[in-house]
Amino acid sequence: MKKILLFAIALISLHAFAQISDSNVITPNDITVYRKGGYDLLLTADNTFTDEIGNPQLPVKIVSYVLPYNSTVTGITINSITQQKLDSNYYIFPVQQPRVLDGSPTPPFIEPNPEVYNLNTPYPNKTAEIINDGYAHGYHVVTVAIYSVVYYHADREIYLRDIENFS
Repeated sequence: MKKILLFAIALISLHAFAQISDSNVITPNDITVYRKGGYDLLLTADNTFTDEIGNPQLPVKIVSYVLPYNSTVTGITINSITQQKLDSNYYIFPVQQPRVLDGSPTPPFIEPNPEVYNLNTPYPNKTAEIINDGYAHGYHVVTVAIYSVVYYHADREIYLRDIENFS
C-alpha cells in the first residue's frame, strides 16, 4: 500500500511540475568484475549494457519517467558530474552479436573495434541520452540511458560517474 501511495504522489508531482529532476550515484561496490578470455567484463545489478557491436561492453542504466500527457521533451540538462577512478587496469570485453537460442551455431567472436579501442577519449562519450519518447497505455513515457561507467582504453582505466541533479 505504501508503494502505491508513493507512486501516486510521484505521478501527481510529475503532472504538477512538468519537469523531472533525478540523480544517479554508482560506487565500486555496485560493480562486479569478471575475467572472460583475456578481457574484463563489468556487471551491475541491472545487467544492461552498451550495445554497439565491437565496442566496449559497459553497464548502462535505463530509466523511464512518466510525464504529463501533452508535455514536450526538449532534452537532458546535467548540473553536476563527479568521477571516481576504479583501481586496476582493464581490457573491456567487446560487445558481441546477439546469440539466437534456436540451435543455430554461435556467431564468430567480434574483435575490439580499433576506431574506439585506439582512442584516448572516454567511451561512451556521452553522459545520458533519451532513447525513447512516446506513449504507452495512455501515459507519456520518456526513457533515458545513463552512462555512469566510462572507459579510457589507452590508459585502460574505468571511471564511475555520479550524475547529480539531471533534468
